[in-house]
Amino acid sequence: MNDGIVLQSQLRPMPNDDSAAIPTHSALSISSLATKKQNYLYKYVLFGLVFLFLLVIIILVAIIVSKISSYSAMPIPIASTMTRTNEPLIKKELSSLVDSITLEDMLIHLRQFESRAIGTVSFNRTIDYLTSQLNKENYFNVQKYYFSVPRVKLDANPILMSLPNISNASLFTFPKDFVPMDRSTEARNWSLTDGRPLSVVARLGCYIEDWNTTKEGDVALVQRGNCTFVHKILLATQKRVSAFLVYNDGLTLERLEPLNNTRAPKNNTLPTLFLSYEAGMRLILENISRIYMRVEFQSLPPAIVTNVCADTKQGNANRTIVVGSHSDSVSAANNQTTPPRAIPGSNRITRLFVDYFEQNRLPWDYTDFSGRSDYGPFLAEGIACGGLFAGADDIKNQEQRDRYLKMLGSTLGGMANTDLDPCYHRKCDTLENLNTFAYLHMTKAAAYVLDFLAQLQDLNHWLYP
Repeated sequence: MNDGIVLQSQLRPMPNDDSAAIPTHSALSISSLATKKQNYLYKYVLFGLVFLFLLVIIILVAIIVSKISSYSAMPIPIASTMTRTNEPLIKKELSSLVDSITLEDMLIHLRQFESRAIGTVSFNRTIDYLTSQLNKENYFNVQKYYFSVPRVKLDANPILMSLPNISNASLFTFPKDFVPMDRSTEARNWSLTDGRPLSVVARLGCYIEDWNTTKEGDVALVQRGNCTFVHKILLATQKRVSAFLVYNDGLTLERLEPLNNTRAPKNNTLPTLFLSYEAGMRLILENISRIYMRVEFQSLPPAIVTNVCADTKQGNANRTIVVGSHSDSVSAANNQTTPPRAIPGSNRITRLFVDYFEQNRLPWDYTDFSGRSDYGPFLAEGIACGGLFAGADDIKNQEQRDRYLKMLGSTLGGMANTDLDPCYHRKCDTLENLNTFAYLHMTKAAAYVLDFLAQLQDLNHWLYP
């Protein structure tokens, strides 16, 4: 094979894009999303019990390093006598890397990781641990790349107040009723007596026609769901609103409170708040006409963030497979502008993930690409992508619950009409929250696909026929 491989991990806190994502690319899942549209071109595979894909990659990297010596002293098979094919190979022909993975090995590494928030000792220790694992054998050129991330903090508690009339104002409580989103701009010098007009956006605000009644200068109020927060904010920006409020949908107990660590788009120009379900409904049912806001920030020293990249020493650097994940979020690319060149390969990568799950009689579902930046920039350049998604705070519907119950049994079927991972981005997301069955098969699915791609004689032709 003439293809090099990059094992890449970029560690940053992951904001909470709404996983019921913008209708652009899609992903595939082994878990339980609400019903997804089937007309998306790019697919991911999602196992969706409880899991963060970042940890799959971290553990997979460590396992590859520890097991790699058994592959004829080569990091990943660099040459192969296999005939190129457009169909996935059967499981027994691709068993070496997959069969080398054990839950016990993964848990050894997983126990080394806890919180990895930037600017903390844990983040720096994570970088050191990854680097040490990759340097254990002389198979990779390991490099670190550093960059700074701007940081701010609230200068004072923000204020959100409804103004039914001048003499009858209603004050919302921070952080019980609302929290600012990451990248929110400030709201200063609003008139306390007049406020600004409130506009309730039709449906879920995912299409420009939903915003027909919203005028320039309004404060937009929209419910969570069906597309990313970023997409909604971009539409709000087009309408030149003065602020953006999104409220939780109340579909489950986990979706009542304001959602922390959600992120507005890069270069956002709007004050953006995330409201509780109760606060959003209060604004609607009480027929509130005007809003007063005050949000002010104080700049902090920037945080230094490190990327770790490990390139195989053998292989063609111009034919590189990038394996990795990072945990921040960007605005989603648009279906209409993604180069067609990426479509065939993305579909074939997806088929490989499906192949693993079907061979092992495991349920799976398609899920939309949410625009997160681990694959977004690659797709935008016409590079084929695919991957795994574990569900996060998407909701498992009854049909999925029944199907998973039938295929996996009563202990692994999950619960209908609840978040796939109720601890997603919460303090309870510890090792005790880990579903080891899902964890093992997500990692093996990633290994299955990597092993297949690494052994193709002409990967470029397979991806871009």
